[in-house]
Amino acid sequence: MPKDALHGVGIWNPALRYGDAAQAADAAAALEELGYTALWLPDVGGNLFEALENVLTATERVTIGTGILNLWMHEPAETAAAYTRFVAEHGRRFVVGIGVSHAPLVDSLEAGRYTKPLARTEEYLDGLDAIAATVPREDRLLAALGPRMLALAGAKAGGTHPYNVAVEHTEFARGVLGPDKVVAPSRPSCSSATRPGPARSPAGSSRPTSCSRTT
Repeated sequence: MPKDALHGVGIWNPALRYGDAAQAADAAAALEELGYTALWLPDVGGNLFEALENVLTATERVTIGTGILNLWMHEPAETAAAYTRFVAEHGRRFVVGIGVSHAPLVDSLEAGRYTKPLARTEEYLDGLDAIAATVPREDRLLAALGPRMLALAGAKAGGTHPYNVAVEHTEFARGVLGPDKVVAPSRPSCSSATRPGPARSPAGSSRPTSCSRTT
């Protein structure tokens, strides 16, 4: 999607992914009505694409993103097929945040699997590029922190969606990526300065909520 299509303040909350499906759908619709411009769903296992379809169906215009898709858990072909179907059914308002997650989580499922995260990310992006009906580069964001992963985000994705980073990292990421890429950092809370409307916990959840302000 064009850089200016992802803008403003979004919400990251695990209840949109792992909470009751009907409540998550209601919350997604309410957050859209409040003026949030993106909703981000995490991925630490389970049926990610079913949860994404639930909130896409419940909304009309808000961007829905993965924050982030765990690349160890989903093959490029699966991701490309889901993206293609979602765009056909709901329009081009799905953005795929992709990341390597955390070694303890990945290795808990398969010991020793978490190796060479930068090379693995590049391999995953190359796998997407090899598929005819795939996720366009501008609709991919990497959970990039360091300079090499940020450089990869600039070369093979539309920008970065890093989680729980300091304010200073946004300036650093923008310096690496330049002015034409998306920088959508996730902050650990939503202050009155970033909320477009009254605070509301998705699905009545007490789970942590983060704001993502796209720059």
